[in-house]
Amino acid sequence: MPVMLHPWSLLGLAAVPALVAIYFLYNRLKKKQVSAVFLWRDLGRKAEGSGRMRPLLPPPTFWVELAIVLLLTWAAADVCFRVRGAAVSLTVVLDDSLSMRASLGRQNARERAEDVLRQEVDRLRPTSLRGVIAGRTPTLESKPVLDRLASSWRCRSMTADLESALVSARIHAPTARVLVLSDHGPRSPVTDPLMKWVAVGEPLPNDGLFNAVRSPALTPGNDRLLVEVCRYGGKSGDAEVVVSHEGKEFRRMGVALVPGESRAVTLKVPSAGRIRVALASGGALAEDDVVEVPPAWRPMVRVRLPAGRPRLRDAFEKALRSTGMGVVVGPEEKADLMVSTAAAVQDPGQAWQVCVHAPGKAGELLTGPFIMDRSHPLCDGLGLEGSVWCGASLPPGGTPVIMAGNVVLATDTVLPTGARILDLSLDIERSTLSQSPDWPILIWNLLRWRAAASVGFGGSRALCGQPVRLVVSQPGESVSVGRPGQSPVAWHAAPGSDEIRFVPEEAGLYRAVLASGGAFELLCAAGTPEESDLTNCISGVWGGWNNPTAAQDVYRGTAVGALLAALVMLGLHTWMVRKKR
Repeated sequence: MPVMLHPWSLLGLAAVPALVAIYFLYNRLKKKQVSAVFLWRDLGRKAEGSGRMRPLLPPPTFWVELAIVLLLTWAAADVCFRVRGAAVSLTVVLDDSLSMRASLGRQNARERAEDVLRQEVDRLRPTSLRGVIAGRTPTLESKPVLDRLASSWRCRSMTADLESALVSARIHAPTARVLVLSDHGPRSPVTDPLMKWVAVGEPLPNDGLFNAVRSPALTPGNDRLLVEVCRYGGKSGDAEVVVSHEGKEFRRMGVALVPGESRAVTLKVPSAGRIRVALASGGALAEDDVVEVPPAWRPMVRVRLPAGRPRLRDAFEKALRSTGMGVVVGPEEKADLMVSTAAAVQDPGQAWQVCVHAPGKAGELLTGPFIMDRSHPLCDGLGLEGSVWCGASLPPGGTPVIMAGNVVLATDTVLPTGARILDLSLDIERSTLSQSPDWPILIWNLLRWRAAASVGFGGSRALCGQPVRLVVSQPGESVSVGRPGQSPVAWHAAPGSDEIRFVPEEAGLYRAVLASGGAFELLCAAGTPEESDLTNCISGVWGGWNNPTAAQDVYRGTAVGALLAALVMLGLHTWMVRKKR
């Protein structure tokens, strides 16, 4: 199919009727010469006696001039014809965000975009097809088969980084055509002559659940559940929320909402089993109407305390009771955290060690200024203002965590097995640290840090796009991971490593089953209601490929040939006029 690069040049065809009118009027006023006046009678008598109609035939110069006008118009429009066998490269950037699945009983944006993709592929017939799945992190799909590319486009991500996807497309194929399929328009004008942006969305009303948090309650056997509900578009009214526990309806309530508003709902739920929260009628996007929440994370760290130094043991026992995250075990039982007053054991297995060194007479009463590594988990929320810390500087070796001036009071050392050694220079009898609020904070941070390094996800909730760490029981162990809406896949820890790191792109429940036994669940929440807002979805086309830059690799122009033919016809016209004279 030919392509016309400058359609506005067809205005030149207006010269054709003007040329016809000129020749018609010229023939009507044609000059007649006779040698005598009486001969006019013979001319009239001859015209009246004609027995048949004679067609009005223009002179040959008319046809030459008509050809010149048509050739000049053809050259100005620059009509191009496809070159058979030309190489065409096409890179498709596909919006993988969840909003592409929204619909109200009709085709959703994902299905409409696939129809546009197939139409463009049928029209261009590219010899090279690449796809960039634009989720939170763009993924390049170099699959020449269109059906395989479409199957990889699931539209489950909680955001679509189209700008990074376009950069990736240009890096891998700088001269290829780019087709962007989304339910939103571009943020800036499309100036790239090789880019075509097609939006296939439509604004729709929608209610959604975009956040859920389940945490232990103060009363035994209960959890606190916080759910955030949002509404975009539609009318003000109640959103009916249904809460189920282990498949049975637990509570049903209405949440008053106005368009553009979100509200948080808090309630008590049983501590055991999953909780399912659903909207009775959510709207256009069904994927944000249901969320399944696993039980709250209740880590319990087994702590072994030293037999001597009763003041130190008593301070640790009180802090453990206040945190509710630790239990004291005996000398023969397996411990996750060992507190000692001697030098650290160099091969403790997976257990962590806290070595409290008594400075003796070398200890100084330090009141600050305390310098802390705020990026370290041990210093989260720690202040130490008004505390008296009696200690002496630790020997070099570990990474300093807490210092008082140039006196190193706490260090962190990582062993080859992954275990850690925390050295503290602390005289508990001469310090006020154990009587201050900073002491339970310090022990809380220590226990939570140790629990997060235990086998499992180290928690029951994460946000989409947030790095997640899955700890396995032994290096290189395989794990079966079930992701939202997909079949379980087998992941393997790297040789010599006991952890698997990944970034969840999709909201929902993740379940990991270790080869050595044990199952763990993690809820990945959207955290923000962006994908539930469908009021900004639009349809339209920006940019295109009807330009010289996009056509030069597939089509060949005929403008030069048309101009040369027009020059030839102009020379012929000049010769005919001169010959007539």
